[in-house]
This record gives sequence, C-alpha cells and structure tokens, in this order.
Amino acid sequence: MFTSIFLFFLNHVNILVSALYIKAFRMSEKKIKFPIHDTHLNKIYGNLRNACILAVLAPLCFYAMYNLPHMNKYKSFYSNYDPMDSFDRMQTGGYLSSCPKEKDDKKK
Repeated sequence: MFTSIFLFFLNHVNILVSALYIKAFRMSEKKIKFPIHDTHLNKIYGNLRNACILAVLAPLCFYAMYNLPHMNKYKSFYSNYDPMDSFDRMQTGGYLSSCPKEKDDKKK
C-alpha cells in the first residue's frame, strides 16, 4: 500500500518537474528567423509609406510649380488690362465685322 502511494506521488512529481523543465527550455529557446522572414510585409509597408508621401507631395508640387505662376500671370495681366484699348485694336484691325470702323469726325 505504502509503495503504491509512493509510486503515485513520485509519478506526479516527475510529471510536474518535466513540465517545468519543458517550459523553461521553451522560454530559453531562440526563435529562428529565416532570411526571407517578413520580407513581403516589409515590402508592403515600404510601398504604403511611399504612396502616402507621394500623395502629400504631388499636389503641393503641382500647386507650387503650376498654379502659383499661373495665378501670378493672370494677376499681372488683368492689373494692366484695358478692355477698351483691346476693343479699339480689334476694331481697327478689321476683326469685328459687326462693329464697322468709324472715323472720329463722323461722331457726334
């Protein structure tokens, strides 16, 4: 009777010790990473980073290199623009068939 209890107790202690040993071994074990590990994921993150940077920079560059000079050209043109002078040039050049040339002496 005593030997069966002792063997039963010894068996459970042996199981507990081996479980603790396996757990300690697994904690000390290094995980092996292969050279290609996470390459696909890193490639995706790099592409996303580049896409986000370009999505911010492209409109800023377009605004600075195209829209601002375009707006400045319009601003300088219309600040000195005289529509009557342009109309007179077109009328004297014969471009306006609906508005014939009039001489200044015929005007009343």
